[in-house]
Amino acid sequence: VRDFVERHVLSNGMVADWVYHDNPGNPHIHLMTTLRPLTEAGFGAKKVPVIGEDGQPLRTKAGKIVYELWAGSADDFNALRDGWFERQNHHLAINGVELRIDGRSYEKRGIELEPTIHLGVGTKAIERKAESRGVRAELERLDLNEARRAENARRMLRRPQIVLDLITREKSVFDERDIAKVLHRYVDDHYVFQQLLARVMQSSELLRLQRDTIDLTTGERVRSRYTTRELIRLEAEMARQATWLSERKANGVSKSVLEAVFSRHTRLSPEQKAAIEHVAGSARIAAVVGRAGAGKTTMMKAAREAWELAGYRVVGAALAGKAAEGLEKEAGIRSRTLASWELRWKQQRDMLDA
Repeated sequence: VRDFVERHVLSNGMVADWVYHDNPGNPHIHLMTTLRPLTEAGFGAKKVPVIGEDGQPLRTKAGKIVYELWAGSADDFNALRDGWFERQNHHLAINGVELRIDGRSYEKRGIELEPTIHLGVGTKAIERKAESRGVRAELERLDLNEARRAENARRMLRRPQIVLDLITREKSVFDERDIAKVLHRYVDDHYVFQQLLARVMQSSELLRLQRDTIDLTTGERVRSRYTTRELIRLEAEMARQATWLSERKANGVSKSVLEAVFSRHTRLSPEQKAAIEHVAGSARIAAVVGRAGAGKTTMMKAAREAWELAGYRVVGAALAGKAAEGLEKEAGIRSRTLASWELRWKQQRDMLDA
C-alpha cells in the first residue's frame, strides 16, 4: 500500500490518508485523497482548466473554458485501479507468493460465469433483520445476486472445467482447499457443494503433481498439489520456445555502440552496464531480474538507445497497462500490454519484421 500510494497518489501532488483493517477473511484498506490542489493560500478549486498543446486553456466553440476535475476522471480512476493490481502482483512476485490478481471481468477472461454483486455490511444487516422477522426481504440486489449464484452453480454442474479455469487464472499449482474456496463463493447447498467438488476432482483435465506427505522438518501434513493439462502444455511450450531461442543468435549490438551509449549515461552503475551488455548481446532471449528501485527502467532507457543506434526498432510489452505506460513514459520504448500486441498481430497490424 505504501508503494502504491507513493507511486499513484503522492506523485500526483495529492495528500493520502489510509488505514489497514486486518479483518479475518476480509483484510482491506480505506484510502482517502484530497480532491483539491494545495496552494500557498490553502486548498484551491476542484476544477482546473484543460491546457491545450499551445499552453493555453482549451475553449468550447462558444468560447467557454473547458474544465476537468483536478482529482481525475473515470479514466484516471481506471488507471489507478490497474496500478493497484500491478503493484499487488509485483509485491506478490518479489515475496515468492505464487498468486496473481486479475482485475479483468469474467467475460474478458473467457470464464463462463455471471459476475456476482458485492453486498455491503448494510445490505447483509437488512437481510438478517428480514429473516429474523419472518418477512421476505424486498431487496432486488439480494434477489439478483442469489439468481446469479444459482445460475453459476448450474453452469459449474454442467461444466466443472469452469472451476479449474477460475483457479488457474490466479495460480498454476493448487490444492483441494483452493478448489473448495472457489466453490464456496457460489454454492451454499451442502449436497451440491460435495457433488461439484467430487466432479472437479475427477476431471480428466486435473493432474496431481504431488500426493499428501508429511513435512519431516515440521511434522505438518502437506496436501496433494494439482495443476491442469492445459497449464502443463503451456509451460512445456514456453520452455521449448525459450530453449530454441537460447540456441540462436541475432540482433547483437557492437561494443563501439555500447561504449558510445555508456559515455552519454555516466551515472550508470557497473551492475546496470553489465545488464545492458547482457540484454544487448547476440542471444535471442535474455532475462534481467531486479527488485523495485534497482534501476531497471534507467537501464532499459540506455539499452533502447543502444538498439536504436545499431539500427533496430524497439517495442515493449507488459502484462499490466500501467506497467506498459511506465515503460513508454520513462524508458521511451513504445509499449503495449501483451494482450494488446496479440490482438493487433491477429489483425495483421504492427507486425514485427527482421
